Amino acid sequence: MNYNRNGCDSRGCQGAQALLILMGILFIFFPVGLLLLVWDHVFEIPLFESDPQKQQHQEAALVCEDGESCFRRGFRYYEKKEYDKAAQDWEKACDFKYDHACVNRGIMEFYGELSQSSPEKALDFAARGCDLNNLKSCQLKANVLGKHFRERPGAQEEIRELYIKACSPELPRSCGKAAAIFYVADDYEKSYEFGARGCLGDGSDKTATACIYRALAAEKTGKNDPPREERIKTIKEGCDKHEIPYVCAVYAQEITQDDRERLAYMDKACHLHDSPEFCNTARQARREVTNIEARLPELQKACSEDDRVACLRIGKFYETNNALSPRERLARATEVYETLCQKRDRQGCAELRRLKKSAGR
Repeated sequence: MNYNRNGCDSRGCQGAQALLILMGILFIFFPVGLLLLVWDHVFEIPLFESDPQKQQHQEAALVCEDGESCFRRGFRYYEKKEYDKAAQDWEKACDFKYDHACVNRGIMEFYGELSQSSPEKALDFAARGCDLNNLKSCQLKANVLGKHFRERPGAQEEIRELYIKACSPELPRSCGKAAAIFYVADDYEKSYEFGARGCLGDGSDKTATACIYRALAAEKTGKNDPPREERIKTIKEGCDKHEIPYVCAVYAQEITQDDRERLAYMDKACHLHDSPEFCNTARQARREVTNIEARLPELQKACSEDDRVACLRIGKFYETNNALSPRERLARATEVYETLCQKRDRQGCAELRRLKKSAGR
C-alpha cells in the first residue's frame, strides 16, 4: 500500500479533501439559506420576487382611502383597460374633492368608455371638477353642454362663460371656442382678444381655431396682426384643412373674388353644415354666377363708376369665358386688372401679377 508524506493512502486523502470541500460549501451557504427562511417568515415578503409576485405586492400597496390614493389606483386600472374599476376609484376620488379625478371620470362618460355612459353623468362630473377650479373640467362641461344640451335655457351664455374661464396657455382650444362665439356675435374686438390668447404660434391643431378667428377678427377690425397675406392663408386653411363651416362661408363671401372659388367654398360650407343659412346662400350665389353674362352691361356700368367689386367680377368672367379664345380671355382680363391696379387697387394689382406669372411674363 502506498502512503504519501501526510500519512494516508491516495484514496483516503481524496475522501478527506471531498469532505472538507462539502463542509466549506455548507459553511458558506447555510447562513444565506437561514437568512432567506427568517426573512420569509418574519417579514412575510420574499427577498427576491418574480415579476408576477412584485406586481401583486404593488397592487396590494395601492389602497383607496383618500383622493390621491383613489386617483392613483384608478389610473393603474385605467392603464390595464379595466375601465369599470378605474371609474369606481375615480368617482370615490371625486367624492374626496380630488379635481383631476372628476375630469377623468367625466371624460370616460363623455367618450362612452363605460358600459352605461351617459351625457348627464358626464355633465355632473365636469361640473363638480369645474367648481373645484379645474379648468379642463370647465372646458369639458362646455363641450358636453354644446353637444348634448345646447337647447337648454341659458346654455349658450353658460358655454361662453365656461370657455372664457378655461382659456389659458394649457387649454388654447377654449380660447379658440370663445373667439368663435364672440365673432359670430359680431364682437370682433373680443374675438381678436381671445384668438390672440390662444394662438401660440406652435402650428398645432390645439391652437388652430384661435389662430383662425384671430385672423378673421383682424380682417374685420383693420388690425395688421398677423399681416394680411398670412391672415388670408390662415382663414383659407380654416376651411381647407380644419373644415369649419362658418369659416368656409366667410372666406367665400368676404375674401375671395373668384366666382368659381366662391361657389366651391359656399357649397363646402353647406355640405359641412346643412343649415339654411349656408345652403340658401350657396344656391343664391350659384344663380348669380349663372346669370353674370346677362348682367355684364350692368357690371360694366358699375365698374366705370369705380365699383371695384364689379370690375373684379368682370375680370373673372373674362378669365373663365369659354366662348373666347385663351389669348382673348387673357387679354380682356388683363385689361380690367391693369385699370384697377392703376387706380391703386391692391386686389387688382394682385390679380394682374397672378395673370402675368401664369402667362410666363
